[in-house]
Amino acid sequence: MRHERDALDRHTQVAGGLDAQVGHPHDRAPRAGRHRRAQAGEGEAARLDAVRGAGPERAHDLREPHRGRLDRGGLDLQGARLLHAAQPLAQRLDRRRAVLPRAALEPRRCHPHPSILEHTFERVNRRRRVDDRPAWDDRATPPERGRPRRGGQMATDADARSVAPTADSATRGPILCVTTNPAIDITYTIDELRPGVSHRVPTGLARAGGKGVNVARVLHQQHEDAMVIAPIGGPVQAIFVHDLDRSGIRHRLVEVDAPTRRTTAIVTPAGTTNLNETGEAVDARGWEQLLDILREEAPGARAIASSGSLPPETPAHLCASIVEIAVAAGTPVIVDVGGEQLRHAVAAGATAVKPNRHELFDAMGGADPLDAARRLAALGTGTVFASLDVEGMLAVLPDGRAWHARIHQVLDGNPTGAGDAAVAALAQAIPEGATLEEQLARATAWSAAAVLAAQAGTIADPRELARHIRITPIG
Repeated sequence: MRHERDALDRHTQVAGGLDAQVGHPHDRAPRAGRHRRAQAGEGEAARLDAVRGAGPERAHDLREPHRGRLDRGGLDLQGARLLHAAQPLAQRLDRRRAVLPRAALEPRRCHPHPSILEHTFERVNRRRRVDDRPAWDDRATPPERGRPRRGGQMATDADARSVAPTADSATRGPILCVTTNPAIDITYTIDELRPGVSHRVPTGLARAGGKGVNVARVLHQQHEDAMVIAPIGGPVQAIFVHDLDRSGIRHRLVEVDAPTRRTTAIVTPAGTTNLNETGEAVDARGWEQLLDILREEAPGARAIASSGSLPPETPAHLCASIVEIAVAAGTPVIVDVGGEQLRHAVAAGATAVKPNRHELFDAMGGADPLDAARRLAALGTGTVFASLDVEGMLAVLPDGRAWHARIHQVLDGNPTGAGDAAVAALAQAIPEGATLEEQLARATAWSAAAVLAAQAGTIADPRELARHIRITPIG
C-alpha cells in the first residue's frame, strides 16, 4: 500500500506541474523516449484528480487549447477531457477567447462559388451599354435607362415621331420575337452535290432557326435585348435550347407534342440546295400557352415581331390574335407572314407588316406590287413594307401615300435572311420614334447588309450601305 501511495503522489506531482512541462500550445513536444515513458501514467492520475474534485487551477492546466499538445506528449486525452468538463461553461469560454486568435472568433464570411460569379458576370456583360455599340452605329444616344424588368432594359423613349403607334414612353423592355414555326437549321458544306450518289461529308453545323430566331439574332448582334417565344417539341429541343443559351439570347418556349422541324442546307461552290420541312401541327393547347406568354410579356416589351411560316392546321386568326394582344398592351407589333394570316393581321391593327413580293401577291393577288400593297394597307391602320428583292422596298400608308427605297450598289451575296434583317430594323426603329422615311431607310440598309453576311441572323456594316440608299416619294 505504501508503495502504491508513493507512486500515486509521484503521478499527482507530474500532473500538477503540467504548465511547466507543457508551456504554450505551439511549443514543440518532447521527443525523448524516457520522457514519454515517465508521462505514461499521467492519464490515470488525471482521472483520479477529477474524481477527487480537482480545483480550477488544475483544470486551467488542462484547458482545451492544450488538447493536441497533450495528445502528442503522451498524456491520456480522456483524463484531460474529464477535467475540462468540470469547469463552468462561462469560464471555459472566457479562457478559449483569451487563447484563440481574433480571426477565429469572427463570423465566417461566405463567398459564392466561382461558377456563380462567372454566370453573374456573363449576365451583366449581356446588358446593352451605349459604349458597347459597333463603331458604325451612329444612332442618337438613347435616354437614361431605369430599373430592368425580368432582365429587359427600362428607359424613357423620345417623343414619338413615327406615323405608326409606338410603345409606351415609360418602358424599354425586350423585343419579343415570336417564331411560329421554329426549326433546327443543319448546314453541310461540300465540294460538289451529285444526285443519286452517296456523299461522305464533314459534321454538319446545327443551330436554332426559324425566321423569328433570325430576327432575334440580328437584334442581339446590334446589342438589343431580344427574347424568342416559340413552340418546341421532339428530340431536337436540347439542341435548340443549348444554341440559344450559347448565343446569349433569352427565350420562353412552349413544349408541345409536335416535333420541331428541320431544315437542311447543302452548300457547294455552285450554289445552295435547301430542304425545308413543313413541320407538324401544333395543338390548340400549345397555341394558347404561347398567347398566354405574350399576354404576360407584352406590357413590358418594346416591340413584338411575329415572323415566319406556319405549321399545318394553324388557326387562321393566330397572327390576328398576336396583334390584338400587342394592341391591348400598347406595344408596337410587326408581322412578317403571307396569305390569309397577313390580311387578318393588318385588319387587327398591326403597326407594320413586311411581306415579300410572293407573300404580297399570295394575300392580295394581282401582278403590281404597289397596287397590291395599297390595297393591303387600306385594310388596316399600319404601314405595309413590301420587300422587292433587288428592286428595293416599298412603304405604303393606309391613305395610299407611298415611298420607294433602293440601294444604288451591286450586292454579291446570299439573300437568305435579308427579310428577317428588315423586320429586326423595324422592330428597333419604330419604338424609337423614327420617322417613316427613317424606318424605311434602316430596313433597306439592314436588309442589304444581310446579303453581304456569311449566314442568316447576322448583318454586315450597314452604315456605308445607307449612304447609297435613295428614297423617292410615290404620288
